[in-house]
Amino acid sequence: MTRIIAVVLAIASLFLIALKPFYLTENTDDLTVLFSNGSTNQDSLRLAHSNARFIDWSDTVQANHLSPNIIVDGYGIPEHDLWKVADRNVAFIQPEIPSGIVDVKYPGEVGEGEEVKIKVKVKGLNGQKLVLQGLGQKYDSAIIIDDLNTVSLNCKLKAVGRYVLALSLFDAKGQLVKAESIPLIVTPAKKFDVLLINAFPTFESRFLKQFLESSGHNYFIRSQISTDRYRYESKGANINELTRLTEANLKPFDVIIINAAQLIALPKSQQQALSNAIQNEGLGILIVAGDGELVGKLPPWAHADYKKVKIDLFILSSNNNELELGTSTYRFVPSALSEAIYSDAEGSIVQSRPYRLGKVVLSSFLSTYQLSLAGYEEAYQNLWKNLVESCLRPQSEQWSFQSEHNYVHRPLKFEFRSDTLSRVLYGSNDIALKQNMFVGDKWESDMWPNSLGWNYVDVDGNSENRKYFYVRKPTDFETAQMTKRILANRKLANESNIAATALINNKVDISLWWFYIIFAISMAYLWLQPKFR
Repeated sequence: MTRIIAVVLAIASLFLIALKPFYLTENTDDLTVLFSNGSTNQDSLRLAHSNARFIDWSDTVQANHLSPNIIVDGYGIPEHDLWKVADRNVAFIQPEIPSGIVDVKYPGEVGEGEEVKIKVKVKGLNGQKLVLQGLGQKYDSAIIIDDLNTVSLNCKLKAVGRYVLALSLFDAKGQLVKAESIPLIVTPAKKFDVLLINAFPTFESRFLKQFLESSGHNYFIRSQISTDRYRYESKGANINELTRLTEANLKPFDVIIINAAQLIALPKSQQQALSNAIQNEGLGILIVAGDGELVGKLPPWAHADYKKVKIDLFILSSNNNELELGTSTYRFVPSALSEAIYSDAEGSIVQSRPYRLGKVVLSSFLSTYQLSLAGYEEAYQNLWKNLVESCLRPQSEQWSFQSEHNYVHRPLKFEFRSDTLSRVLYGSNDIALKQNMFVGDKWESDMWPNSLGWNYVDVDGNSENRKYFYVRKPTDFETAQMTKRILANRKLANESNIAATALINNKVDISLWWFYIIFAISMAYLWLQPKFR
């Protein structure tokens, strides 16, 4: 019997030497538990990880204070500090999103006379009322009817300038609960010079002319009556006739609108003049290609890949209405440099792409004037506003801030595009700029605003080239801040590989010498035991 036990021990030792066994132990040296605002699990976490390091989160916590494994409890680490834990294993005990205004979206800038549309997402405010007001008047209001709901508020500011409207929340008894600020910049309405070339007068060109006139744009319309005979209509144009297209007579225009058949029918010299004006002068061209077969016959600089589809309608969303708009049975295939202005599941209906300094835009919309005929004038106006603006050459400098919610003493990230390196000043301080690695005219940076309300940066120290932005108090839109923070921490934790409720374990190898000793003793016993009988 003892020999059997010795054989089993010897064989087991050999197996264990080959398998290299280990055991798990809780890693108390490499675990940090962070308690942030809203923490509700402190007692249970201290009990479960009694030997871990516990830290109450604050801005003074540094990356070298933290262990490789981290558990975060509460609303989470502020987004601008997430870099401190980016290279660590993070578990996040997600709290319930608090009640209140959890998100608000609005345009930072609008054109003169444009409607401002504000989307407010709320949670747990059923029966309460949101009111948009400012300048001594009430613009819009809405009663919240669902626990989780998105409310739309609209207003129109006609005068150019900077505004701070109030978004006020009232309870069911009419008592003010909270008032938040909505900063807006109204810029002068953009005026363009548009050239429209028709094969003959159509309803489409008639309604388009009305749109251009009501929007304050200058236009010149050429409609062909017979061979080499044209009819002209104009407003604000500096030319009286346009029998042929040349680079010189195209210079006054920002945008040219032409259908594909007319472009193909132009003499080669005039097609080349168009090409030169687009690539050298920044002209934008909108080509209405109702027939996909014509796209294949366009000049090379205007060509785009396309495919035939079975549908000839596009659903246009406007003011909670789903409007049917006719299209051709062709869709444009996206390319590396193209941008879809309007698209559906089948492909792009309106597609834009740069051509040197200008832009080439292709559209497969048909009879857009029917929107206006059906009484959807605002939808028609917005559609053509987007179409015309999609043709415009890029501005010499384009600014964008990453968020409309900028807070004092917190980092504000921005970027702008400029062909030349500009000097950007915040107050008397130069802001260091970083050039984008892939886009040479794109510059990025961040700064820490130090005063509330309207702030600004100057480009090249020139007050005429000034960009304004609004800075909030840290307590503004608190629920929205917490919601955004929760989502950012959850995303970071999802990319990690530990669970919030699991112990952080270390793998400890068992020394193989124990198995060698057992094997040696077993073999020695099997060899010596018969000799002592």
